Amino acid sequence: RLHKHRRASFAELAVLSRTPVCCRVTPSQKAQ
Repeated sequence: RLHKHRRASFAELAVLSRTPVCCRVTPSQKAQ
């Protein structure tokens, strides 16, 4: 459950700041 909540928070953060978050994502994840 904690993992799900954390994932939701990360999604919100990604929406608020796409560029900084994308920088921390691996190229393979970016491709998706």
